[in-house]
Amino acid sequence: MEITFVGPVFFSEGDEALFFHGLEQVPGFASVVGRNRELTVSLGEAREGAVRELLVLLRRWQIDPSALNPFRGEDLYPSRLWEQALHEAVSSGR
Repeated sequence: MEITFVGPVFFSEGDEALFFHGLEQVPGFASVVGRNRELTVSLGEAREGAVRELLVLLRRWQIDPSALNPFRGEDLYPSRLWEQALHEAVSSGR
């Protein structure tokens, strides 16, 4: 499975390292390829929970999660994060 989205703006090397560390923690993460600000993430077979983790990561970094819409059915525990930004979901009680 491959998912392509526009990546975040980084304000320091540490900032960038935190984002990619989070990306590497997604279940089934295999690789990421970047071209300008566009990132393509490849996931292997063992990816249970991957869509949920990617959704949280994208919301945390204020990235449009619409690239995940085709995989929404794989989110075993649907949350308000599909419709709301992270800060909105937290303030409304998830």
